[in-house]
Amino acid sequence: MRRYIVAAQELTLEAEQQLKDYFEEQELGWWHWIENFWLVTSYNDEVNANTIFEQINTQLPKVRALVIEVGNIPDWSGYGPKNEKSDMFKWLNEHWTAD
Repeated sequence: MRRYIVAAQELTLEAEQQLKDYFEEQELGWWHWIENFWLVTSYNDEVNANTIFEQINTQLPKVRALVIEVGNIPDWSGYGPKNEKSDMFKWLNEHWTAD
């Protein structure tokens, strides 16, 4: 599995939805609890940091964006909701740190 950190400045709601649609079309897992910031997982060998960036750049060519591939299982820590209705870290525990 490959892991990516994706950040894009000032995406419109429409552009954000297009990015989510792209993630789903490519069968990517994604976490998006912080505005303009995603964690993405992929088993698709055709997806890489550049293809994700190009998707953002196609939608909004002048938007500042950064896509970083993260190797190994990254250590992480955070604060946010963690209850039955809203668990900010469930996806991270189940997917981001999975092998």
